[in-house]
Amino acid sequence: LTNPGELERESREQVNCVRQYAFFVMEGSIYFYRILRPERATVSIVKYPDGCWRRRELKIIKNGKPSEATERAVALWLESHCISV
Repeated sequence: LTNPGELERESREQVNCVRQYAFFVMEGSIYFYRILRPERATVSIVKYPDGCWRRRELKIIKNGKPSEATERAVALWLESHCISV
């Protein structure tokens, strides 16, 4: 999700607050990704002071807890891109 419009749409569809982070996304200190499988979710990654990118949150609609399958799938995807979980 790369612009305020996409963040607004994600916020509306997932009933979450990602739209409030538009400034930080544009600044490059946090990123959000739309997850479609195994279930619909939103994941955020943040650049930590040590320079490493790490997963911050992974939530389904209304900030719910994702399934184990979604947790595993996202962890594998992030690890394949050298992002810590």
